[in-house]
Amino acid sequence: MMLLGFPSGVWITMAVEFAERLGYYGTTFMLMMYCTSMLRWNPSTGNAVINGLYAATPAAACISSIVSDGHWGRPFSLVVSLAAYAGGLSMVAISSYPFMYDNFPLEPTVGSFILFGFGIAFFAIGYGGMKVCTNPLMADIVSETYKDSEKNREAVLSQLFRWIYVVTNTGSLVGIFVPPLLRSLDDRDVQIGSVVYTTGFYLGFTLSAASCLLGLLLFCVMYRTFHKNKPVPEFVLVRVFFRAIRMRWRFATGRVRDDAFLSAHRWDLIDYAGYSVSRDNCPDETASHTVLLSDPDALVKPRSPVEKDVGGASTSIDCGPAAPKPDGDAEKQDEESSHRVSHHADELEQVWVNNAKSIVSVCRVLVAVPVYWLITN
Repeated sequence: MMLLGFPSGVWITMAVEFAERLGYYGTTFMLMMYCTSMLRWNPSTGNAVINGLYAATPAAACISSIVSDGHWGRPFSLVVSLAAYAGGLSMVAISSYPFMYDNFPLEPTVGSFILFGFGIAFFAIGYGGMKVCTNPLMADIVSETYKDSEKNREAVLSQLFRWIYVVTNTGSLVGIFVPPLLRSLDDRDVQIGSVVYTTGFYLGFTLSAASCLLGLLLFCVMYRTFHKNKPVPEFVLVRVFFRAIRMRWRFATGRVRDDAFLSAHRWDLIDYAGYSVSRDNCPDETASHTVLLSDPDALVKPRSPVEKDVGGASTSIDCGPAAPKPDGDAEKQDEESSHRVSHHADELEQVWVNNAKSIVSVCRVLVAVPVYWLITN
């Protein structure tokens, strides 16, 4: 089923995204006031709880991105995260109901505090886990539908993200205005100093939880229509950095000697991750071939023991003579070489190095933002 050029799976995921935004903003916009007026926490304690929520969210997003790109797949990761998210909002809503107080709106019970704490924890974990699943899942659906037409795929993907912005911002606006307004439906109030607060927080929290439960129900009903994405290598960025450090250490200790490469890439650590070392002709682990790092489509180029660089100077690789191998072992040698090349390709592909360089370049641009926040705060 297609609507406005998008498959039904895209609209289902958009509905989940709408429910998630409504639940998030409907809860967070009342959270600080609930902590100070109903739970009677001081502002510092309430602020610490909210900051803990914000800190746990990106941590959960990192874990979810690993499992969703791996064996779990994005649909299953989204179900698990959405279940945790809806469960957390439900706990927060239940903890705020009058029966969780000894004398509503005063004297919340110990059970109310415990349920609220667990609810906030599941809320943060589920929200962070969802954020890294919805957009890639919709992009996968569009790419699979228009896999035979690259032009149409690019056009529909461009429209997709416009629709995502509209749907998510609409859900955010509904969450900002509607759940807080429901507080006034409870005619009781609580006074702190000279300020009087309405006490119907449980009504707003219930709407937020109900929206996410409906989104979870919808996605579970249509779950079989979603296809699991193919697993991709995990911890790619970490592996790139560790390999770069290891290769740089080999250059520093003299185990690998390539003056031309060292002079060209001395100050760019990630470039060392793409430097390949062959042990066939270099028992002492000196370099025999390298990879052109500046081009994503670069090929592995064999290097002779003495090779002229761009300026015409000779570059010594310091490789000893290759030991002759019996002809009878030729087939075995070919298998070992093929296995070794395949192993290195699986271990570290050149596109990973290029992606890591792109990420680092973006981080260099954005590093001023947290520094600015630290200074101003």
